Amino acid sequence: MTITINDLPVDILIYIFSMCEEDNLDKDPYLLWNYRDNRIVLNKNVSRVPLQWIPNHEFKTTNKIQEYKIPILPSSISKLCNVSRSFNLAAMELWKPFCETNIKKNKYKNKHPPSFYRSRVYSIIDKYIDLVINKLKNHEKYHRNMSFIESNNAEKYLQMIKLVEEDDKYDKNDKDSMYYVYDLLFYVFDDLNYLHNEGYIRTFSMNCDMMSMIDNRKDSLRDYENYRYKYLQNMKHIKYMNQRKQRLS
Repeated sequence: MTITINDLPVDILIYIFSMCEEDNLDKDPYLLWNYRDNRIVLNKNVSRVPLQWIPNHEFKTTNKIQEYKIPILPSSISKLCNVSRSFNLAAMELWKPFCETNIKKNKYKNKHPPSFYRSRVYSIIDKYIDLVINKLKNHEKYHRNMSFIESNNAEKYLQMIKLVEEDDKYDKNDKDSMYYVYDLLFYVFDDLNYLHNEGYIRTFSMNCDMMSMIDNRKDSLRDYENYRYKYLQNMKHIKYMNQRKQRLS
């Protein structure tokens, strides 16, 4: 009979796993490396969506954290737990040292089962996912509004172009003729919420010659496609984040 690593006693597996080290935090975006203190800290500010959590998205690994070895991280502990029963029993014992080293910064006075420490980490991940989802919802709202604005403007330019072509009162041979385009839309950012894409839709009208209307319509159609794509991506990413959140429960 062939003996594999799965046949090792749990205490030996715990020792082996506890000796594992990592060289960056890419797989755990809710954690940051504090270069001043050379330690892990919690990431409480979401500047972008963690692309490494998006399925089928190509993610480039960041540079290694030099001159300091990082103990095994939650993402790796979770993977070990899913390998086999013996791996799960051993890997569950890694949640406690991770919590006491990187979250609580000291030992717990009372004795708790491994699931308690795992739940502490999962709670942190859950809060981080909520921050990501809120960030995505802000982007989704902005891109949805901009899609509506560009679709409206493209339609308004088209209506005016058709009117000029079909109405005999307009001189189609006069390239310098100006036409008043009504009910165009634009987005005004709230100065206090600029970074959160918060703002308001406003209307305006403007004089355009025929070539300007044609060019502006092309620009609006192009921008509509761009904002529409980003809006759909935001919706898809929100779905992924909610699925990841559900897996924590």
